[in-house]
Amino acid sequence: GLVENVLDFSRHEQGRKQYEFEATDLAMLVRETTRVMQTCATEREIELTVETAGEPEPVEADGQALQQVLVNLLDNAIKHSPPQSRIEVGVQFNAAHAQFWVQDHGEGIPPEDHKKIFERFYRRGSEMRRKTQGVGLGLAIVKYVTEAHGGSVAVASAAGQGSRFTVTLPLRQPGNL
Repeated sequence: GLVENVLDFSRHEQGRKQYEFEATDLAMLVRETTRVMQTCATEREIELTVETAGEPEPVEADGQALQQVLVNLLDNAIKHSPPQSRIEVGVQFNAAHAQFWVQDHGEGIPPEDHKKIFERFYRRGSEMRRKTQGVGLGLAIVKYVTEAHGGSVAVASAAGQGSRFTVTLPLRQPGNL
């Protein structure tokens, strides 16, 4: 996964990353990806829950790329959550957009770091005291992929209060409305 993130990030930066937009069942993608990540969560004694709101509609997207976004968000949430906690994953639909989110109850992110965490290679905290592995590309890739889909990613978090990452996507790509 780490090597794939590095290679994908390189393709993004060079403008060589191609997306294959097609009707994607986002609700199923969220359920299946969460199910696949359940093994990692179980190893850490973390419960994953999934909820769907609104009337599910196909999203014009590259499903594999969106799965990578969700895997990166879930991986971060699992790494930064204490044992015996819960991570909520959700997907919601309205007339023009779909959203999915990952909410953890970990240590949270101070407001001054909210913009920095989406920069490549940025990792919070001292290198010597860091408990989690990674190179700081996961959230940069989340941002690149989301924006390539005409969407946005937002974080709501405060130190000691967990984090909620929300990805908002248009149902249709510009030019196909």
